[in-house]
Amino acid sequence: NADYMKIPENFDAIQSQSEALLNGASVVTVENGTITCDFTEASVFTITFSDVYAAREINMLVDNVNDLKENKYVINITGMDVPEANGFMFDAGASQGDINTTKTKILLNGINYAYAKEMTGAIDTQKQCNTDGMKLIFNFPDATGEIFPNLLGGHVVAPKATVTPTGGNHEGSVIAK
Repeated sequence: NADYMKIPENFDAIQSQSEALLNGASVVTVENGTITCDFTEASVFTITFSDVYAAREINMLVDNVNDLKENKYVINITGMDVPEANGFMFDAGASQGDINTTKTKILLNGINYAYAKEMTGAIDTQKQCNTDGMKLIFNFPDATGEIFPNLLGGHVVAPKATVTPTGGNHEGSVIAK
């Protein structure tokens, strides 16, 4: 049914909302090969792709892992409309100090956060699925290539890009081209 979701008409609004997430964001810099998003200090950060590419590690700081389901947090990654950004992989399954030049590691308080296993609301003993969800958004407002999240918890918004989750669970929504 062509009237069901009216995707073409609504995608412009999604693009506008993605761009609006940039408003009021704190800007981060690379320090010792790591980008730190201190969510105890701010809830929205903007990182340039060139910084992500140089650092290859984003560390999110929270007081408590349950903050990810109780508070809205946004990590904007901009400047991804360049050829080097095509095929970008960000990996929540990596650990601090892992060396892999094809991935950017996503850490929580300095460690792997693939499943945020300490978060309340897990539905099995392996704690691989959390029905409470997260309010964490990875926003790529100008990305035009392919993005590959691996073992990611949180939502991915990339209205101009192709997003293909790889390996394991992806706990969150994907809004992409």
